[in-house]
Amino acid sequence: MAFRILIKTIVTAGSVEAMAGSVDAVAGHLDEIQQNTPEFLGFTLSSDRSERTALFSMYVDADDPEVAMVAAHSWAVTAINAAGDSTRGWATFAHPEERERVLA
Repeated sequence: MAFRILIKTIVTAGSVEAMAGSVDAVAGHLDEIQQNTPEFLGFTLSSDRSERTALFSMYVDADDPEVAMVAAHSWAVTAINAAGDSTRGWATFAHPEERERVLA
């Protein structure tokens, strides 16, 4: 079964101008992870520079919503680190109330 997991981040590190580049780099690394991880069905990553937030929406193939949440968070953190950013500068907040089972 598949779940859609939303993870909101507040980007506290770097300038607002640099944030767009960071988000693009994270998306690129997330795409690499998705291409090499069968359970990672797809994602979108959007950002709001005025609020310094980014929103990950990930589709995860898992039997349990908690497993899906842990996997999505792990992939987000891995992509942030691979982009050369620190998770200290990307405060992540998983929203358990914002996950849903979807047809895969």
